[in-house]
Amino acid sequence: MTPHLSDTAELLRVLAEPTRLRLALVLSRYSLTVAELTELTGLAQSRVSSHLARMRRLNLLQEVRQGASSLQALRSNLQGPARDLLPMLQQHVAGEAMQRDWEAAQALIDRRERHPGWAARVAGEMEKHYSPGRGWEVMTRALVPMLQLGSVLDIAAGDGVIAELLFPHAQAVTCVEIDPTVAQAGRRRLQTAGASNALYLQADMHALPFVGGRFDSVLLLNALTYSAEPDQVVAEAARMLRPGGQLCLSTLDQHNHAASVAPYDSPAGNLCDCWSPTA
Repeated sequence: MTPHLSDTAELLRVLAEPTRLRLALVLSRYSLTVAELTELTGLAQSRVSSHLARMRRLNLLQEVRQGASSLQALRSNLQGPARDLLPMLQQHVAGEAMQRDWEAAQALIDRRERHPGWAARVAGEMEKHYSPGRGWEVMTRALVPMLQLGSVLDIAAGDGVIAELLFPHAQAVTCVEIDPTVAQAGRRRLQTAGASNALYLQADMHALPFVGGRFDSVLLLNALTYSAEPDQVVAEAARMLRPGGQLCLSTLDQHNHAASVAPYDSPAGNLCDCWSPTA
Protein backbone atom coordinates (compact mmCIF):
# COMPACT_ATOMS: atom_id res chain seq x y z
CA MET A 1 0.00 0.00 0.00
CA THR A 2 1.10 3.57 -0.56
CA PRO A 3 1.77 5.60 2.64
CA HIS A 4 -1.39 7.64 2.11
CA LEU A 5 -3.54 4.53 1.67
CA SER A 6 -1.93 2.88 4.69
CA ASP A 7 -2.59 5.96 6.84
CA THR A 8 -6.21 6.06 5.73
CA ALA A 9 -6.72 2.38 6.50
CA GLU A 10 -5.29 2.83 10.02
CA LEU A 11 -7.47 5.88 10.61
CA LEU A 12 -10.56 3.91 9.60
CA ARG A 13 -9.57 1.04 11.90
CA VAL A 14 -9.19 3.41 14.84
CA LEU A 15 -12.48 5.23 14.27
CA ALA A 16 -14.40 2.04 13.50
CA GLU A 17 -14.24 1.22 17.22
CA PRO A 18 -17.44 2.75 18.70
CA THR A 19 -15.86 4.18 21.87
CA ARG A 20 -13.02 5.87 19.97
CA LEU A 21 -15.49 7.33 17.48
CA ARG A 22 -17.57 8.58 20.40
CA LEU A 23 -14.53 10.17 22.02
CA ALA A 24 -13.49 11.80 18.75
CA LEU A 25 -16.93 13.34 18.27
CA VAL A 26 -17.11 14.61 21.85
CA LEU A 27 -13.60 16.07 21.64
CA SER A 28 -14.37 17.71 18.31
CA ARG A 29 -16.56 20.15 20.27
CA TYR A 30 -15.28 20.15 23.86
CA SER A 31 -11.94 19.99 25.68
CA LEU A 32 -12.18 17.60 28.65
CA THR A 33 -9.86 16.02 31.18
CA VAL A 34 -9.32 12.26 31.25
CA ALA A 35 -11.30 12.13 34.50
CA GLU A 36 -14.22 13.95 32.86
CA LEU A 37 -14.14 11.59 29.87
CA THR A 38 -14.16 8.67 32.30
CA GLU A 39 -17.25 10.08 34.00
CA LEU A 40 -18.96 10.81 30.69
CA THR A 41 -18.39 7.35 29.17
CA GLY A 42 -18.74 5.30 32.36
CA LEU A 43 -15.61 3.33 31.39
CA ALA A 44 -12.61 2.56 33.56
CA GLN A 45 -10.00 5.28 33.40
CA SER A 46 -7.40 2.83 32.07
CA ARG A 47 -9.71 2.03 29.12
CA VAL A 48 -10.27 5.69 28.32
CA SER A 49 -6.52 6.37 28.53
CA SER A 50 -5.82 3.43 26.22
CA HIS A 51 -8.29 4.70 23.61
CA LEU A 52 -6.83 8.21 23.80
CA ALA A 53 -3.30 6.84 23.38
CA ARG A 54 -4.35 5.02 20.19
CA MET A 55 -5.86 8.26 18.84
CA ARG A 56 -2.81 10.25 19.90
CA ARG A 57 -0.53 7.99 17.88
CA LEU A 58 -2.40 9.13 14.77
CA ASN A 59 -1.92 12.76 15.81
CA LEU A 60 -5.68 13.25 16.21
CA LEU A 61 -5.51 14.87 19.65
CA GLN A 62 -3.89 17.87 21.24
CA GLU A 63 -3.43 18.63 24.92
CA VAL A 64 -4.62 21.98 26.23
CA ARG A 65 -3.32 23.29 29.58
CA GLN A 66 -5.82 24.97 31.87
CA GLY A 67 -4.35 25.73 35.28
CA ALA A 68 -3.23 22.42 36.74
CA SER A 69 -5.48 20.43 34.40
CA SER A 70 -4.57 18.77 31.11
CA LEU A 71 -7.51 18.92 28.70
CA GLN A 72 -7.85 16.60 25.74
CA ALA A 73 -9.22 17.99 22.46
CA LEU A 74 -9.43 17.02 18.82
CA ARG A 75 -6.56 18.68 16.97
CA SER A 76 -7.66 21.89 15.31
CA ASN A 77 -5.27 21.51 12.37
CA LEU A 78 -5.91 17.91 11.33
CA GLN A 79 -3.84 16.69 8.42
CA GLY A 80 -4.32 14.08 5.69
CA PRO A 81 -7.49 11.99 5.49
CA ALA A 82 -8.55 12.92 9.03
CA ARG A 83 -9.00 16.54 7.94
CA ASP A 84 -11.91 15.53 5.68
CA LEU A 85 -13.21 12.42 7.44
CA LEU A 86 -13.83 13.74 10.95
CA PRO A 87 -15.91 16.80 9.94
CA MET A 88 -18.01 14.50 7.77
CA LEU A 89 -18.54 12.09 10.66
CA GLN A 90 -19.47 14.96 12.96
CA GLN A 91 -22.09 16.08 10.46
CA HIS A 92 -23.62 12.71 9.59
CA VAL A 93 -23.12 10.43 12.62
CA ALA A 94 -24.40 12.81 15.28
CA GLY A 95 -27.72 11.51 16.49
CA GLU A 96 -29.64 11.47 19.74
CA ALA A 97 -26.88 9.59 21.60
CA MET A 98 -24.20 12.07 20.55
CA GLN A 99 -26.45 14.97 21.47
CA ARG A 100 -26.69 13.52 24.98
CA ASP A 101 -22.90 13.22 25.11
CA TRP A 102 -22.44 16.82 24.02
CA GLU A 103 -24.93 18.02 26.61
CA ALA A 104 -23.18 15.95 29.29
CA ALA A 105 -19.80 17.38 28.23
CA GLN A 106 -21.12 20.92 28.54
CA ALA A 107 -22.49 20.10 32.00
CA LEU A 108 -19.06 18.80 33.07
CA ILE A 109 -17.39 21.99 31.85
CA ASP A 110 -19.98 24.14 33.62
CA ARG A 111 -19.31 22.24 36.85
CA ARG A 112 -15.54 22.62 36.43
CA GLU A 113 -15.85 26.37 35.97
CA ARG A 114 -18.10 26.74 39.02
CA HIS A 115 -15.70 24.85 41.26
CA PRO A 116 -11.98 25.72 40.99
CA GLY A 117 -9.46 22.93 41.50
CA TRP A 118 -8.31 21.72 44.91
CA ALA A 119 -4.86 23.31 44.59
CA ALA A 120 -6.29 26.77 43.85
CA ARG A 121 -8.79 26.48 46.71
CA VAL A 122 -6.09 25.76 49.31
CA ALA A 123 -3.26 27.79 47.76
CA GLY A 124 -1.10 29.28 50.49
CA GLU A 125 -2.32 26.80 53.10
CA MET A 126 -1.59 23.40 51.53
CA GLU A 127 0.36 22.22 54.56
CA LYS A 128 -2.81 22.57 56.66
CA HIS A 129 -4.78 20.14 54.47
CA TYR A 130 -4.45 16.41 53.94
CA SER A 131 -3.72 15.20 50.40
CA PRO A 132 -2.52 11.82 49.04
CA GLY A 133 1.23 11.45 49.43
CA ARG A 134 1.63 13.82 52.41
CA GLY A 135 3.36 11.15 54.51
CA TRP A 136 6.69 12.67 53.44
CA GLU A 137 6.43 15.72 55.67
CA VAL A 138 7.53 14.49 59.12
CA MET A 139 10.53 12.62 57.72
CA THR A 140 11.51 15.58 55.55
CA ARG A 141 11.44 18.03 58.46
CA ALA A 142 13.69 15.69 60.44
CA LEU A 143 16.26 15.06 57.71
CA VAL A 144 16.44 18.30 55.73
CA PRO A 145 18.84 20.10 58.15
CA MET A 146 21.46 17.47 57.21
CA LEU A 147 21.35 18.35 53.50
CA GLN A 148 23.47 20.61 51.33
CA LEU A 149 21.54 20.71 48.09
CA GLY A 150 23.31 23.17 45.81
CA SER A 151 21.05 24.64 43.15
CA VAL A 152 17.56 23.12 43.38
CA LEU A 153 14.68 23.00 40.89
CA ASP A 154 11.27 22.10 42.35
CA ILE A 155 8.95 21.12 39.48
CA ALA A 156 5.18 21.47 40.04
CA ALA A 157 6.07 23.10 43.33
CA GLY A 158 2.52 23.82 44.50
CA ASP A 159 2.38 26.73 46.92
CA GLY A 160 5.97 26.36 48.09
CA VAL A 161 5.64 24.11 51.14
CA ILE A 162 8.71 22.05 50.20
CA ALA A 163 10.69 25.05 48.96
CA GLU A 164 10.14 26.75 52.32
CA LEU A 165 11.77 23.77 54.04
CA LEU A 166 14.69 23.58 51.62
CA PHE A 167 15.82 27.13 50.92
CA PRO A 168 17.96 27.50 54.11
CA HIS A 169 19.97 24.43 53.01
CA ALA A 170 20.34 25.23 49.30
CA GLN A 171 22.47 27.57 47.29
CA ALA A 172 19.33 28.57 45.36
CA VAL A 173 15.80 27.20 44.90
CA THR A 174 13.80 27.67 41.70
CA CYS A 175 10.14 26.67 41.75
CA VAL A 176 7.85 26.17 38.74
CA GLU A 177 4.07 25.82 38.96
CA ILE A 178 1.55 26.10 36.14
CA ASP A 179 -1.49 27.31 38.10
CA PRO A 180 -1.22 31.13 38.44
CA THR A 181 -3.18 31.26 41.71
CA VAL A 182 -1.00 28.60 43.29
CA ALA A 183 2.22 30.15 41.93
CA GLN A 184 1.32 33.53 43.41
CA ALA A 185 0.63 31.90 46.78
CA GLY A 186 4.06 30.26 46.55
CA ARG A 187 5.75 33.60 45.92
CA ARG A 188 4.02 35.13 48.94
CA ARG A 189 5.03 32.18 51.15
CA LEU A 190 8.71 32.43 50.22
CA GLN A 191 8.77 36.21 50.50
CA THR A 192 7.24 35.99 53.98
CA ALA A 193 9.86 33.37 54.94
CA GLY A 194 12.66 35.67 53.76
CA ALA A 195 13.83 33.27 51.06
CA SER A 196 16.05 35.70 49.14
CA ASN A 197 17.67 32.77 47.29
CA ALA A 198 14.33 31.46 45.95
CA LEU A 199 12.65 32.19 42.61
CA TYR A 200 9.07 31.26 41.76
CA LEU A 201 7.93 31.03 38.12
CA GLN A 202 4.67 30.13 36.42
CA ALA A 203 5.69 27.48 33.88
CA ASP A 204 4.65 24.17 32.35
CA MET A 205 6.54 21.09 33.56
CA HIS A 206 6.33 19.63 30.04
CA ALA A 207 8.39 22.51 28.58
CA LEU A 208 10.63 24.07 31.22
CA PRO A 209 11.92 27.56 30.33
CA PHE A 210 15.58 26.89 31.20
CA VAL A 211 18.70 25.80 29.39
CA GLY A 212 19.68 22.27 30.31
CA GLY A 213 22.24 21.18 32.85
CA ARG A 214 21.94 24.03 35.34
CA PHE A 215 20.65 22.36 38.55
CA ASP A 216 22.31 20.08 41.09
CA SER A 217 19.04 18.67 42.42
CA VAL A 218 15.66 18.37 40.71
CA LEU A 219 12.47 17.50 42.61
CA LEU A 220 9.48 15.94 40.89
CA LEU A 221 7.15 15.06 43.76
CA ASN A 222 3.59 13.83 43.26
CA ALA A 223 3.32 15.53 39.86
CA LEU A 224 3.20 12.76 37.24
CA THR A 225 -0.43 11.85 37.90
CA TYR A 226 -1.35 15.32 36.62
CA SER A 227 0.16 14.65 33.20
CA ALA A 228 -1.05 12.76 30.15
CA GLU A 229 2.58 12.77 28.92
CA PRO A 230 4.65 11.75 31.99
CA ASP A 231 7.58 10.57 29.85
CA GLN A 232 7.99 14.13 28.60
CA VAL A 233 7.93 15.48 32.16
CA VAL A 234 10.65 13.06 33.29
CA ALA A 235 12.73 13.87 30.20
CA GLU A 236 12.47 17.58 30.98
CA ALA A 237 13.47 16.98 34.60
CA ALA A 238 16.51 14.95 33.51
CA ARG A 239 17.48 17.65 31.00
CA MET A 240 17.76 20.15 33.84
CA LEU A 241 20.45 18.21 35.75
CA ARG A 242 24.13 18.99 35.78
CA PRO A 243 26.49 16.00 35.36
CA GLY A 244 26.33 14.08 38.61
CA GLY A 245 23.09 15.81 39.64
CA GLN A 246 20.24 14.04 41.42
CA LEU A 247 16.60 13.63 40.43
CA CYS A 248 14.21 12.93 43.32
CA LEU A 249 10.93 11.56 41.94
CA SER A 250 7.87 10.25 43.75
CA THR A 251 4.38 9.45 42.55
CA LEU A 252 1.36 7.41 43.50
CA ASP A 253 1.58 3.72 42.66
CA GLN A 254 -1.29 1.76 41.14
CA HIS A 255 -4.32 1.78 43.40
CA ASN A 256 -8.07 1.20 43.51
CA HIS A 257 -8.99 4.46 45.22
CA ALA A 258 -10.02 6.69 42.32
CA ALA A 259 -12.81 8.22 44.39
CA SER A 260 -10.32 9.14 47.12
CA VAL A 261 -7.94 11.04 44.82
CA ALA A 262 -10.63 12.62 42.61
CA PRO A 263 -11.16 15.62 44.95
CA TYR A 264 -7.47 16.50 44.48
CA ASP A 265 -7.84 16.97 40.69
CA SER A 266 -5.65 14.04 39.67
CA PRO A 267 -6.71 13.35 36.07
CA ALA A 268 -4.42 10.39 35.52
CA GLY A 269 -5.57 8.63 38.69
CA ASN A 270 -2.40 6.58 39.18
CA LEU A 271 1.07 6.10 37.80
CA CYS A 272 0.59 2.68 36.30
CA ASP A 273 -2.21 3.82 34.00
CA CYS A 274 0.03 6.39 32.35
CA TRP A 275 3.73 5.64 32.77
CA SER A 276 6.07 2.80 33.50
CA PRO A 277 9.46 3.38 35.19
CA THR A 278 10.98 0.86 32.75
CA ALA A 279 9.50 2.45 29.61
